[in-house]
Amino acid sequence: MVNRPPYTLLGQCGAIVDVLNEARFVSGTDCRVLLTGESGVGKTLLAQFIHENSPRRQRKMLSRSCAGATQSRLETELFGAGLFERAHGSTLLLVDVGEMGPRIQARMRRFLEDTDATDVRIISATNRDLQRRSWEPAFSVDLYYRLNVAHLQIPALRERREDISYLMGYYLTMLSAQFQLPLCELEPAALSALEAYRWPGNIRELREIAQLLARTHAGRVIGVKQLPEMVLAEQRVTPSIELAPVRSSVAVPVPPVYYQLVTRGPESFWTSV
Repeated sequence: MVNRPPYTLLGQCGAIVDVLNEARFVSGTDCRVLLTGESGVGKTLLAQFIHENSPRRQRKMLSRSCAGATQSRLETELFGAGLFERAHGSTLLLVDVGEMGPRIQARMRRFLEDTDATDVRIISATNRDLQRRSWEPAFSVDLYYRLNVAHLQIPALRERREDISYLMGYYLTMLSAQFQLPLCELEPAALSALEAYRWPGNIRELREIAQLLARTHAGRVIGVKQLPEMVLAEQRVTPSIELAPVRSSVAVPVPPVYYQLVTRGPESFWTSV
C-alpha cells in the first residue's frame, strides 16, 4: 500500500487528501493515534495506511475489536502473553475502543503508564464521541488523553459526495476483475441516484452495493431501476399534502399529515415527531 496512491481506498476529494496528509505526517512518529468517524468510513484502512508508512511496517499490524467479547476474555487476550506482547515492535489497532469496560480501561491506563512494558504503537478507532463519554463518565478521562495524542477524523461519505462516483467506479472495476466477470456500466441517472443517497454505511456499504451490481449485472448497463431498494426509496417523491385552511377556532389535522409522511414518504417516525 505504501507505493499505491493514497487516495485509492478512501477517496480523492480535498477533505480526504487533508486527512491522508496528516496520517502520512504522524506515520513517521511513534505517537498514539485516535481515529474517529462513523461506522464504515474506513478507519481500519487508514490505520493500515499509517502502519505501512511507518518504520514499523516490516512487521504485520495486529488488531482486536473491543466490542462483542466479555471483559475477562478481552483482558486475557490483550495482556499477559497476549496481543501487546505479540505486537512488540509493531502496531496494535484497537477497534471500537469506546466499548471497553471500566476494568479494561483501568488496566489499559496502567499499561500505558509503564513505558517499558513493551515496544508497541497503539492506534485506536471508534465511532463514538470519546470526549463526551469521558464527561459522563463512561470512559476514563485519563485514558482518553493518553490515546488521543494525534486525532484524525474521517468524514462521512455523504459529506464528500464527489468521492461516490470515483469509489463506485474503483470497486466495480476491482470486483469485476476479482470475480472474472465483464465490467458493468452505470447510466448517468443511476450514478446521480447513488450520489444523492445518504450512505448510512459509508464506504463499507458502497463496496457491498458495488459487489451486488458487479455480480448480478455483469457486462450490462445499469439504470435507476436496477439499483438496490434502499437507494430507490430515497428517490421516491413524497406525495404533496395540502393542509386545510386554518381558522381561528379550527385546528389543523396534524396527525393525518404526519401519518402520510411516515407511511408514504421518506420521513421516519422520530424525525416527524
